[in-house]
Amino acid sequence: MFEDKFIELAKTDYEWEPSWDEAHSMREGFFELYSGLPKWHDKEKKIVRNNGFARILSGRRRRLPAIYSKEKWIRAEAERQAVNIRVQGFIGDYKSMALVEADDRLNPHEAKLVGEHHDALLGIVRKDCHDVVLPVVRQIMKAPALLRAFNIKLDIPMNSDIEIGRWGAGIRYTDPICRGE
Repeated sequence: MFEDKFIELAKTDYEWEPSWDEAHSMREGFFELYSGLPKWHDKEKKIVRNNGFARILSGRRRRLPAIYSKEKWIRAEAERQAVNIRVQGFIGDYKSMALVEADDRLNPHEAKLVGEHHDALLGIVRKDCHDVVLPVVRQIMKAPALLRAFNIKLDIPMNSDIEIGRWGAGIRYTDPICRGE
């Protein structure tokens, strides 16, 4: 199942069509690199089978009644969703926390948030304000204040890249402190 979805994604997004064996090999390599993931996946699947829902770090629940289906492929899809919501659902909430804080903290004469896409915030920033606004955005993205309000502690750092320019063709921004200025 993973292999078929991977092949479809590769064709659609990257105009590359790997063979099923190539997709399978990449999956095996991924889980070899991140050897703790299969155990975590199994734990999440067990939780959803016991509860009928998956819960993300911010407390939001996704009910997955299909986990009790008699059809194996329907149960397998509910298990996949249970694992996925823990990651994708939380990153959506995380991004929303950052959006709320950025909207509150940014000076509208210097920058405006204009949208979001998957795990990215999109904004318009005056050229003469890059070195004032963008470090603030990076700080917000690293740890939105609402994490503390929800008492969420992350075990991994949340780093972000900032690009300046057209969506998809931007140039990476480096904070002045990082450039040695």
